[in-house]
Amino acid sequence: MGWNDHVDFELYEMVSDAVDEGHLDEESAAYGIAQKFIHEGYDSLSDKQKWVYDNRVLPALKGLQEDRDAERRRELLERDDYVGFTTGL
Repeated sequence: MGWNDHVDFELYEMVSDAVDEGHLDEESAAYGIAQKFIHEGYDSLSDKQKWVYDNRVLPALKGLQEDRDAERRRELLERDDYVGFTTGL
């Protein structure tokens, strides 16, 4: 087992993206708790940290995903409008 076998890389990327896109503040306790979760798992969190994770981190990640979904829908609609325009539909 390597030193990073316990690291959730997908969650790491999502948290980084949430910071980059303004959903999570890198200076906040929630960010630190997210990092602890990434590296040590949910069971390593205290009850208070679990509350922060559940009520601050998860909603930030949900907001990030909702923004991405909305952007994807816009892209698909624009593509469909363009295809309809070029095919005469």
